[in-house]
Amino acid sequence: MLFPKSSAEMIDVWQVMGLNGTGSDNYKVVDLFVPEEYTTWRDSQPDRVEPGPLYNIPLLTSYGIMFSGLTLGIARTMLEDFKELAVTKVGGGMSTVLRENAVIQSQVSQNEAKLRSSRAFLVEMIEEYWEAQCSGEPPSFDVRGRLRLAITWSMNQAQDVANFVFQACGTNAIFEANPFERRFRDIHTVLAQGQSHVSNYEPGGGVGWFSKNMKCPLFLPDVLAEIVVFTTHAVEARYDGCSVIGG
Repeated sequence: MLFPKSSAEMIDVWQVMGLNGTGSDNYKVVDLFVPEEYTTWRDSQPDRVEPGPLYNIPLLTSYGIMFSGLTLGIARTMLEDFKELAVTKVGGGMSTVLRENAVIQSQVSQNEAKLRSSRAFLVEMIEEYWEAQCSGEPPSFDVRGRLRLAITWSMNQAQDVANFVFQACGTNAIFEANPFERRFRDIHTVLAQGQSHVSNYEPGGGVGWFSKNMKCPLFLPDVLAEIVVFTTHAVEARYDGCSVIGG
């Protein structure tokens, strides 16, 4: 719905541990009439005036693509800053800097692999999804499932990298003057979104490997299911008692 900001009362609720700058506050209106021509739903096809592929991407999928890119960026920055810190920081009870420690070297390489492989998978799936959108045909359930898998996987891998950095930094990570604690709080706030929830692995597994043998597959491409529930995590449809998750 579209209406003047002056018609709403803003409610300051965004007192959170991370992503403070987004200002994601609430609002309320009382006895406000909104004409039909000022109402729509972002994914409503009849209301679209732009036929391009960008605006054909569902809202929840757009959220996932953006959140996954954000988490990978935060984790990358944290890891790079830790590499710089490891050049000069001597750990407690140690006589050499962190970069000379075999455990740190091993962990840095593993977390580097997590970031690079997750990013590569995500970029691959975004490109495949975009090509499908540009073709004029809806992306297949297989492509949609694998994109959801790439989004969820990359977000959780990025969180693992951030957790490693925070722990490996020691007390350097807890001071506001250093570039770690804020990013640590931000990435964990992003991961509170439904886009990173482990339940998102279910559609990917059902579509990619088991759907042909499932009595009630997660995706039913040959039927028209009526969408009955919208949630912040997924669009849920039901057909003959089967749950269908789509993005």
